[in-house]
Amino acid sequence: MEKIFPKDSQNKLLISMAINKLNRKELSVAVGISMPTTRKLLSHEAPIIVSERTYQLVQEWLINNSEGK
Repeated sequence: MEKIFPKDSQNKLLISMAINKLNRKELSVAVGISMPTTRKLLSHEAPIIVSERTYQLVQEWLINNSEGK
């Protein structure tokens, strides 16, 4: 199953990445996704089609890390 990763989630991911002072590799490890997927999420124009698992991992990470923990 696939999900659409919207522009607002992409923006939240970039903001959370900056707040937590993470580079792409650190973000990839923290979220639990591969580097090519991380690159796709950050570099491609949203909306992006991703697997349901990737979508869930990113959304969970955003919920847990959106306040600069």
